[in-house]
Amino acid sequence: MEKQRRSQAEAFLGAQQEWMSNNLRRKDAIVKINNWGQPELPEEAERVYGKPGKADLAGLYHDRDGKVQTVDYQMPKAKPVNGQTMAPGNRLDQRGSA
Repeated sequence: MEKQRRSQAEAFLGAQQEWMSNNLRRKDAIVKINNWGQPELPEEAERVYGKPGKADLAGLYHDRDGKVQTVDYQMPKAKPVNGQTMAPGNRLDQRGSA
């Protein structure tokens, strides 16, 4: 009986994992949870609390009860070198001028 329950639970979680994989939007991810049941976001990601914006990403994960949950996060924007803004393709020479 114990073995049958375990295999049913594994099948259920496997089906949910498959559903998450099939329903991911572009740039979203499946994230793992840590020992405290909290989602582990990608390195340098910042969690978004409140209503997510259009540029925010979503991470799907299984909570401890086996339910699919979503966490919204954003990646930090790339910082310009030495605080200067440059058009893409422009490079600084040795003296720091464009």
